[in-house]
Amino acid sequence: MIGQQTIRHSRFKAIEPGPDGIDTLAYFQPPVTCTANVQPMPREMVQKEGFDVQKSYIVVYSEADLRVSDLERGRAPDLIDFGCERYTVESNTPWVDQNGWKGSVCCKVGPV
Repeated sequence: MIGQQTIRHSRFKAIEPGPDGIDTLAYFQPPVTCTANVQPMPREMVQKEGFDVQKSYIVVYSEADLRVSDLERGRAPDLIDFGCERYTVESNTPWVDQNGWKGSVCCKVGPV
């Protein structure tokens, strides 16, 4: 059993127009520090679920009330910082009825 680890959650705020006319993504600051269970996503599962096998993924199991949001039309996904890496939340699976948790598949986008 993998224990609890510390993550930082940045909640998407809005798409804001920049001074150069290019839209930028804005997140609520500062990120919220919380605990979650973080596990690597095996390559076989990445392929089976139809994700890009050239990318690295983790699954973050967090309490459902953390309100981690994934990709939706008209908004950007939330960000998860774990270790020295930043991830975007690609997909959520609610386990609330079973155990009060949510599983979030997150894709590594680079260093924090």
